[in-house]
Amino acid sequence: MILIGYFLIGQYASNNVSPPGHLAKVAVLRFKNLSPDPEQQFFADGISEDLITDLTKVADVPVVSSTSSFAYRQADLSIAQIAEKLGARYVIEGSVRRHAKALRISVKLVDANSDSQLWAGRFDGSSDDVFAFQDQITSKVTSALQVILTPSEQKVVFDRGTRNVDAYDAFLRGMRLLSSRQAMDIDGNAKAIQAFKEALTHDPDYPQAYAGIGWAQWLSYSSISEFAQGKQEVVFANAKKSLELGNNALAHRVLSRKYFASVTHVQTEKEPGRALSELDLAIALEPNNPDILADRADVLPFVGKSKQALDEILRAIKLNPDHPDWYFRPYGIALLLNGQFEKAANILGPWITQNKIAYDTHQAWHIAALSLAGRRKEAKELTAQHLNNMWFEGPKTMYAFQKIWPPPIKERDLVRRGLRDAGFPAGSNLD
Repeated sequence: MILIGYFLIGQYASNNVSPPGHLAKVAVLRFKNLSPDPEQQFFADGISEDLITDLTKVADVPVVSSTSSFAYRQADLSIAQIAEKLGARYVIEGSVRRHAKALRISVKLVDANSDSQLWAGRFDGSSDDVFAFQDQITSKVTSALQVILTPSEQKVVFDRGTRNVDAYDAFLRGMRLLSSRQAMDIDGNAKAIQAFKEALTHDPDYPQAYAGIGWAQWLSYSSISEFAQGKQEVVFANAKKSLELGNNALAHRVLSRKYFASVTHVQTEKEPGRALSELDLAIALEPNNPDILADRADVLPFVGKSKQALDEILRAIKLNPDHPDWYFRPYGIALLLNGQFEKAANILGPWITQNKIAYDTHQAWHIAALSLAGRRKEAKELTAQHLNNMWFEGPKTMYAFQKIWPPPIKERDLVRRGLRDAGFPAGSNLD
């Protein structure tokens, strides 16, 4: 369809731009919904989230996660103040007006250091033009930042999985439902799955919709309902179907759970190397996605790469300073296995308490950190509680802990020493 109009509002300020490289971050604020229908906020959110996703696919553009940047949309702060809080130099803000078939998207890119507008654009047309508008916005933003997309980056960035607007609309609603869901949100999860299935009625070959279903199912089965009776195979079948239709990071994230899951009540295969391979494929597609970096940090200690795990989670936290609390799990474990015992205990303790984890093997990591930090009294008190509450069958020993979540030998010996000093019985199969 021919675009009704594209109007350039600003000019490139080439004298004021320096390439961001890996030093200056970009923050995309939640786009304002200027539509008469307040329910169209999901569409405005989707446009801004998709821009973030586009930028995560570009190696030279570190972009703040929406988890962090969206928190400041309604804040009574200047662009410079928001940029300072997020550790970003460049800030993108925008608005979306959608009424019937008419669509207007306005976007502005600001250099917070110099308080100068690098580029601004307004895109007027039909809802059917949304994909063309998104491609242009991403191209204009990267160009204004003096970033040249490689051919492989162009291929990944501009592959949106569908060109069906109704399918895209339903997919955005599904992702918004998942991102705003609370823990144990059965209704939100079910509605998200329904939205993804609706997307498939409009485009049966939409890879991301299958990946969305798999991700929503994983979130449900790993935190809401019992992960049993072959349900995990449904999750991974959707991920595989998604990848058959088109390569995408979300499907690789889902499939990684088939081989490794740090949720200990979920019975998946214990092949962390294969899980890491899936996450490597995901990060190749979205090199600056903090959630994938945190996923990798979750797995790396179990293939003997604890130092890399710490580097990955610190990078993830830098990109997502207001990160979800599950980041504390790989952060605490990586700190522990890198010898930062006190800091590991101080990270894992509040996270476990806040999440009311009384009997999970995460407690054992916390106990080991306390013990190795020299806080033996606290460690022994927690050990007594932990051993009385352990939910799984079998001997209440370090062997039982290691059988469920076995790190490599070097790290295992460290954790074993901490647990033994905290009062864990050794068990006959310890070695």
